[in-house]
Amino acid sequence: MEENTWQTCYEADNSIFFEDITSINKMVIIAVGFKSGTGRSIICKSVDGGKNWEMQTGPFYSYLNDVFFVTESIVFCAGSQGTILKSTDGGNNWQKMNSGTGLTLQSIFFSMSGNMEITFTNENTGYIVGGSMNQSLIQKTIDGGETWLDISPNISKGFLGVSFPSLNVGYVVGSAGTVVKQKPEEQ
Repeated sequence: MEENTWQTCYEADNSIFFEDITSINKMVIIAVGFKSGTGRSIICKSVDGGKNWEMQTGPFYSYLNDVFFVTESIVFCAGSQGTILKSTDGGNNWQKMNSGTGLTLQSIFFSMSGNMEITFTNENTGYIVGGSMNQSLIQKTIDGGETWLDISPNISKGFLGVSFPSLNVGYVVGSAGTVVKQKPEEQ
């Protein structure tokens, strides 16, 4: 018989909804989401392997859907209303980046880390996906998230996930069972 080894390590109040969680090592963990009724972003961080958590209620009014460590210092979040947040100090302080869209971003992808929603080929090149049921969104950065270029295909479907199994090939999935593939010459 398999033993249940899951245990609760943090409980916020019932108005907090976490959407994603990531870690850079076994000690540093970040969970993101939103506070219901306020529309405020929520970022919750542990630096002791989940024993203690610090809640950050940001000045940002958006739901955060995705979070990813690029390095121990650089962390990105993606969320509603085109929100991209970047931290250069391991998730202690955040600045809002200009995504160039007001659409919901489901994930940011920087492809050095394999099949994750947010990952990097290096500290500069990355992708975000999103949209709505009738509008696709794929954007790319080559300057560490400072600016984003719209590389969306002409498809009337929203996107929810992205993966780059190699540096030259990327896949995006979305509504109505849509899967699109990026050709190497389109990068």
